[in-house]
Amino acid sequence: MTIALDMKTKIVTLVNKIWDAEQPVYAESQGSYQNLTNGHVLMQHGAVPKIEEFDENGALVMRAWFGYHGVTDTYRAYRFPWVGKPRTNPDVAACSGDGKMEVYVSWNGATDVQEWKVLGGTEEGKMKKVAVVPRNGFETRIVVDEVVEKVVVEAVGGVGAGRRSEVVTVGQSC
Repeated sequence: MTIALDMKTKIVTLVNKIWDAEQPVYAESQGSYQNLTNGHVLMQHGAVPKIEEFDENGALVMRAWFGYHGVTDTYRAYRFPWVGKPRTNPDVAACSGDGKMEVYVSWNGATDVQEWKVLGGTEEGKMKKVAVVPRNGFETRIVVDEVVEKVVVEAVGGVGAGRRSEVVTVGQSC
């Protein structure tokens, strides 16, 4: 509920109320309420491990449960833009078959990598670019027509631009 308090007249007025009618909750403690810049509201229920987002008309647009009811609670939830800055290098695996090479790359925590550059060759210091592809989710699969002995993958764009994986030897099967 959102209420308006008139401290002079000591009158409380209901402004609006929003709730998840399909999965209502009752929280005995804590919780938070955040007005978002797009007119939406983010609510977190403290003693109940649930987060909800409602649009400007009070319609539920996001519901997230986490942990276990009666065991997990949290003081607050916020929604803000976030950019991951991993402390590790990207992970890569590569294999070949049928005259093609498959390269799998992921970087846990990297949220703004735009592309992956695959470098390949026989020696670490003498690798050439064999592919550049857009990042596609947590793990990107890259199929290359050229099979090489070793590969390294480099992040393109974002806070980790230029960071490279370890050099890996291309295996026989994925």
